[in-house]
Amino acid sequence: MIFKNLSKLSPISISNQINNNHSGYKYTRGVSSNDSFNSVACSGGICGNGGDAGGNGGNGGNGGSGGNGGWCSNNNNNNNGQLSKILVVQINATYIVVSSFPNNDCSGSTLAVSVVSVVNGQCYTSGLGKSYKYTLDSGAVTVSNYLDDACSVPLGTTINSEPLGTCLSVPLSPGINRYYRFQTSEFPLSPLPYFLFYEKHITTSNCGDTTNAGRVLIGVSETCVRSEAFDTLITNISPQAGGGGLNFNYATSTTCGQGTATLHGVDCPQLGSVPDNIAYASVVPSPYGLVFKNGTTLTLTTITIPGFSSNMPDYFTYSMPGYAISYQASTNGIGTRIPLASNCPATGCTVTIPAPIPTPGKGIRIYAIPNLYVPQDMGGTYVSKVMQLPYAPNVTSINFTGATADSVTFDYVLDDSSYGSETTYVVKVNGVESSSNASCVTGPSCTIGGLAAVVAASGSPNITLSVSAVTSSFSSLKVLSVITTVYQPVTNIQIPTLTATTTKSVSLSYALVGGDQRFPISVSVKVNDQVSSNCSSTPANFTTTTSCLISGLTPDTTNTISFTTLNNGYQYTQSTTIKTLASISGQTLTVVSATTKTVTVAYSYIGGAPSDTVVTFTVNSTAVTCEPVQAGGSTSQCTISSLTAGSTQTIVATFTNDGTQVAATTVATTYPLVANTDAIIVQHNSYFNVSYSSTGGVPGATTYSALVNGASVNLTATPAGYFIYTYENERYPSEQTFTIIMRANNDGSSSQKTVSFTTYVVPSGFSTNQVFGINSVNMTWTELVGGQPDSTYYVATLGFESGPNIVMCNSTTQLYCYIDNLVSDVEYQYGFYAYNSFFNPLYSTGDSHTYPELNENCIDNCNDRGRCMIGNCDCNLNPQWDGPSCGIKLSSNTTKSIVLTPSTTDTASKPILSISFNNQVKYSIGLLKLVEKDTVNNNNNTDVRTLDLTTLSGWTVTAGNSLTFRGQGLSIFFGATLVDQDNEEVYFAGQRYNNTAGSVLYNITISGWTFASPDNQFEIHTSISNPSICNDTVTNSKFETPNNLTSSLLIGDSTVSEALLQGKLVHASMIDTLPNIISYRSESGGTVNTTTIVAVTPSFRQSITIQPSFHIINRNLTQECATTDLVSSATKNLSKLSPISISNQFNNNHSGYKYTSRGVTNDSFNSVACSGGICGNGGDAGGNGGNGGWW
Repeated sequence: MIFKNLSKLSPISISNQINNNHSGYKYTRGVSSNDSFNSVACSGGICGNGGDAGGNGGNGGNGGSGGNGGWCSNNNNNNNGQLSKILVVQINATYIVVSSFPNNDCSGSTLAVSVVSVVNGQCYTSGLGKSYKYTLDSGAVTVSNYLDDACSVPLGTTINSEPLGTCLSVPLSPGINRYYRFQTSEFPLSPLPYFLFYEKHITTSNCGDTTNAGRVLIGVSETCVRSEAFDTLITNISPQAGGGGLNFNYATSTTCGQGTATLHGVDCPQLGSVPDNIAYASVVPSPYGLVFKNGTTLTLTTITIPGFSSNMPDYFTYSMPGYAISYQASTNGIGTRIPLASNCPATGCTVTIPAPIPTPGKGIRIYAIPNLYVPQDMGGTYVSKVMQLPYAPNVTSINFTGATADSVTFDYVLDDSSYGSETTYVVKVNGVESSSNASCVTGPSCTIGGLAAVVAASGSPNITLSVSAVTSSFSSLKVLSVITTVYQPVTNIQIPTLTATTTKSVSLSYALVGGDQRFPISVSVKVNDQVSSNCSSTPANFTTTTSCLISGLTPDTTNTISFTTLNNGYQYTQSTTIKTLASISGQTLTVVSATTKTVTVAYSYIGGAPSDTVVTFTVNSTAVTCEPVQAGGSTSQCTISSLTAGSTQTIVATFTNDGTQVAATTVATTYPLVANTDAIIVQHNSYFNVSYSSTGGVPGATTYSALVNGASVNLTATPAGYFIYTYENERYPSEQTFTIIMRANNDGSSSQKTVSFTTYVVPSGFSTNQVFGINSVNMTWTELVGGQPDSTYYVATLGFESGPNIVMCNSTTQLYCYIDNLVSDVEYQYGFYAYNSFFNPLYSTGDSHTYPELNENCIDNCNDRGRCMIGNCDCNLNPQWDGPSCGIKLSSNTTKSIVLTPSTTDTASKPILSISFNNQVKYSIGLLKLVEKDTVNNNNNTDVRTLDLTTLSGWTVTAGNSLTFRGQGLSIFFGATLVDQDNEEVYFAGQRYNNTAGSVLYNITISGWTFASPDNQFEIHTSISNPSICNDTVTNSKFETPNNLTSSLLIGDSTVSEALLQGKLVHASMIDTLPNIISYRSESGGTVNTTTIVAVTPSFRQSITIQPSFHIINRNLTQECATTDLVSSATKNLSKLSPISISNQFNNNHSGYKYTSRGVTNDSFNSVACSGGICGNGGDAGGNGGNGGWW
């Protein structure tokens, strides 16, 4: 262990009188002479005596065994090992000191095993070309590491902002930690006996830099410690045999025991480099043997120390800043140490003993402590010496030689005059040292003048003189005192009272200080050089206080008061000034608040005599009383009552003070009385609401009360201004009378309003009837009975399937609704609604069919080869025939291959869908224009608005075989769907009909059109090109309307053309989600070989959808086209648009096909593609339907 060799050291002595500032004893290590010893101060505990090796501690109580017996044990457990008890005092940040402890207790109760001191902010090399430095900032230490040896290339920090005084755990080796405490010091680290020591220098060849060098202490039991940089270890530490240095491997390993130890010498070569910048590496010897050098002397005021000597090597002490010198005026070791010098160099110094100097002849102990940092509770070294002070001479007698009214003269004699001029004298008059005559200090004769002032100050003619001798700052033991008297004149006039009481007068009281009562005295008082007879006097007793009043002065002016006294021929004058108070001014009067009958005002003023101001008030020139509300401070308030409500008042406040009168005026308006209470009743189904209000009164101060049929209503449960009265059982009471009384209260006044009302008769008697025709329905109803008068309106609606109910009629007086243009033989949902005010509506709903169309005759009765369905011939009964009347014989070549191709989306292109059949026949259908026509008001089908779709830019291809346009508030959808199998049933607008395989269903949906009148008609113009067969165009077209259900278009010659184009035009549409009838007509095409088909429809509010169909009739298609050019115009964009090719074998999984379109609203299209015969419905008008039904 560190102290295993204690038994070999000099004996250890204990003195319990060394330092009474410590609660325990003091342990001293080694005595080198009679006057010199080394000691360690114990704090809190009792220190035992160190015994011989293996022995037990002495009478310290808790002394350790063996060599450790001399160390302090903290018996009173004040700290209990807690870190929070450690007192960290940052005395100076010059040096940062790091102590390492073997366990988690950095309080100093256990000894540190290693200690490092470095200069704050100094760069040191850490080996291997690296460097480090410690910095202190805001009470915390950071250890920074660098990649070079000049601290210029940062590597990181091993210690980051560690607060001073904390206990930081750092691993040393597996399972072993060391605990570090950071502190600061103004001194470098002191070498301690038995510790390994070396100095760390900032250059490799200069060991003389005593300011910036670091110092390291390592316990002899430590063979491995953390390096100063904390990033590596110092390992294999051991003393060199014979004391010639230390062996260790410096900062090149991260594991204890690794590396090869290097010898670090005990000296510092001046030439060449020093290994690792380390010098003076050795074991610190013991004891110090520190003593004062011979020739230390004590004079009366100084201590002269020629220097110090010890047995320590020079390199342990060469950089020591010096010694701290103190003394103790007690020879028994008990007493306060008094500091004399903080830095006495090793070569010695002369220090002065400060006052108070100890008793002459008394012994004192002088201490010298090296200015080195000693870790807490690790002991230190000092030297002491006992000496004795000389005695001072005494004054034995005083011989007075003269005295006057203002002075005395005397001589004094010493009992020892051997000190000569070193002796001076202290003369005191009434206990106060006199310095009026320099000759009194050197003596032996002295004249003290100015005693009249002394007498005046003391108030007594008696004077006490005392004389003592001082030799070299040592006072004599004896002070000689005598009493004498001198004459004392008046020296002061005390003025306990001088107060400006009003704007024109001043109160004065005065008393004299000094004077000789053996002579008469008079006092003359002048005010502004005018004698005041009230205040001038001849007091019989000097202690009498004279009081008087000075009046007749000017307000707010400064007055000079002078005093002149005369006593025994001596005159004394004194003067002072005082300013009279200012007259009252700055008056204000403001209105603070008002009610209907009172006004509260605030008034203020400045100046005037205190407590002398009287304030009176008038309202409209009539005197009134203003009751105080608030007084004091800079502003007062009062309230004037009994005023007239809703009137304007002129208020005047008159201020009177010390004969001066001023006034202030303001205008106030009282609030009108509360009035015009009103209550408005609004009935509801289960309650009625009462809104109430009033006028007048103090704003925000009106309260209300309410009675309903005599019962009080709680108005605190509802917001101000209304309340809700709920009917019994929350059921509306028919024809019941309610009386509501509302009362408004404000500022003692009230206003009342009584309102009565009788509830209505609950509405009833609503009956309905609906009569459906072929294309219409007439909806009628009876007038509603009861309810709130003039508040009834009626609504009639129609709906289709699961779509929304569309309002068809809305009226307050009309009792019928006639709706036409309905599709025959379709089920519609109807609804009747009667609304009245807040009552729940009465309604009747149901569904019914329109009647079937009477005229269903097909052309030529289908030549008995087909079935007549909805006015169209279904030729599927005889698949060898086709055409509008099943009158066209078909060839055996029935293979069909259809290609659908939308037109290009160029802005110059028309919206066109092209169709190729069997790679031999092609045709196209295009949109031409939309037209709104006025068919009423004698306008003879005048065009109201026309939109040319062929020049409309912005068409886009969507969903494969469709074109869309969105813009100008309009949305247009133009799409095609192929029927791919015979007997395919199509469902549209509430009707089912068959289409021939290969038919193309066209969907044209328009939404967003704004009609000038709902009575106008709408036309959709489409262009159908004549089919071409291998570039030969088919001519001749025939348009027929055999009935009210459908029209037919046939292009081609049924006896000549190999292929013809047939169009089935069903007279049905979806308008605003309801099936509606339309009509078709044919017009000559705008170009050669085209036919224009016009769909004529009613107006719509949201959208319209029509669905014509076309198919190629393969009469006898035998031509084989030489090239594919015949369909080039129809398919020229196939590569860009990914067209869909469909044949009758395309998808045999589809047993049926169903298409449903129920209107388009808000630019959205709704459709459903059927798979396996199960069909979905399109979205309702106004919904967010998509294009789901298109392939």
